[in-house]
Amino acid sequence: RLRGEHEDTVASFSTSSGVRVVSCCGVASGGQPRRGMEDAERMAREEAQCALALNRTAPPPAPYCAGTYDTWLCWPATRANTTAFVRCPAFVPGFSTERTGRHWSNYTTCVKPEDDVSDIIAVYEAGYGVSLVALLLSLAILLYFRSLRCARITVHMNLFLSFALNNAGWLCWYALVVRSPDTLAASPAWCRTLNAALQYAMLTTYMWMLCEGLYLHTVLVHAF
Repeated sequence: RLRGEHEDTVASFSTSSGVRVVSCCGVASGGQPRRGMEDAERMAREEAQCALALNRTAPPPAPYCAGTYDTWLCWPATRANTTAFVRCPAFVPGFSTERTGRHWSNYTTCVKPEDDVSDIIAVYEAGYGVSLVALLLSLAILLYFRSLRCARITVHMNLFLSFALNNAGWLCWYALVVRSPDTLAASPAWCRTLNAALQYAMLTTYMWMLCEGLYLHTVLVHAF
């Protein structure tokens, strides 16, 4: 059972046609599921408990789907064309439900990352927004005054431009992807394209930071 705001939410188990949740097209919010030996021990323990509980419970009238354990919850035997609801497991918010490998398990009502990190996202957006405005203003000044043109200023301008593109990409990512659970689940082509462009912008930023360092190193070597 989840704590706090989501403690009354439930996961669903559809016996007719379920929905499989696909992991985010880029950056996942929140923590990661427990892994390794601890995770294996948990699954083995809960699977044994589930089998014991299912053996003690009489199945519904036929036709029905047999009860099973999907590595997170124990689902009871359920009549065909109906949906079973069970309390959400005590997992870390933000885990990928694709780990279950079961098409009929739907945990989308258990995970609400946009509620958990909304305040943090707002701080990020404010910071990226202020930085973007300052960078664009700096670029406008450097472009307007031609007397400032030199190799050093050219490197600075490219670095500022890469920072501006990176900030704009993150603002789009938070606005269009992180705040939209449906987009996270659907992972459309434009979302993957945006993620690729964002990663490219980050790489260009590091590349121009390297160029800045090499230029300063060259200047210092010639000076001394």
